[in-house]
Amino acid sequence: MKKIVSYFIRLAFVIIIVFLCYGWWVSSQAHHYQTELGPELRERYGVATGTPYLSFGDESREVLTVHPVPGGAFDAAGFKQGDIVLSTTLTTFYRTLSASEGEVIFRVVAGGDGGNRTKARQTTQIRFN
Repeated sequence: MKKIVSYFIRLAFVIIIVFLCYGWWVSSQAHHYQTELGPELRERYGVATGTPYLSFGDESREVLTVHPVPGGAFDAAGFKQGDIVLSTTLTTFYRTLSASEGEVIFRVVAGGDGGNRTKARQTTQIRFN
């Protein structure tokens, strides 16, 4: 019986260590891409980002919005103010931009509060170099 208890204590310890290491890795990635590389990437590509919460019925979700600077790469590619970038986080967005060596494709939907939110918004792909 003592061996089983000892085994579970060691297993719990390993799980806690793995969880803490994963949390450290996620926070270090967020810091690196958002704080260290983010300002240079925003300037290079002419874009600002936001992470507002949007309501969907009884739920609210945080989304990633882009706000292109007139004349910048995002503006030239056809992004509109408040477009919502799908299937990404802010860290992944900046990681994608920093690793790009050519064409980048983002799936977006029109942002904003207007229109009927119960209908599905059209998804488009926007490419830029």
